[in-house]
Amino acid sequence: EFLEQREAEARAMEEFVTSMENSNDEFIRPNIATYESIIRAWAKTASVNGLLKAEWWAMRALSLEMNGSDGNAMHVTIRSFYPIFEGWLQCIDGRDQAANRISEWIIKLTEIAKSREEVNKDIMPNSHVYGVAVVALRLS
Repeated sequence: EFLEQREAEARAMEEFVTSMENSNDEFIRPNIATYESIIRAWAKTASVNGLLKAEWWAMRALSLEMNGSDGNAMHVTIRSFYPIFEGWLQCIDGRDQAANRISEWIIKLTEIAKSREEVNKDIMPNSHVYGVAVVALRLS
């Protein structure tokens, strides 16, 4: 029941963000706070499905930023991914996947950070992320 409630909240938030994305009104456009809210909502489900959706929304925000959408309103940082990493630690049905998923994100985000003209330290994995990865390895 708890999971169902969290998923219902995340679905409602997802519908809201999607309606914002589809809006023709320039004043009703999602920004990084909007995307971080949907990432958190799905990560809070602590289910494999919810975490995969949180990852999808995180990549969506990152791709919008990389494509120059919405200017300064879209600045993704490593903190945008914290709920995902911590969600994998809490995910009972995906505990065996946690270390792998977090490691894949560390590699992906490091590559993205280094691929930019100037290394983007804001998205570079930090000690918090590595700490979560170590805990995930110990739990697996």
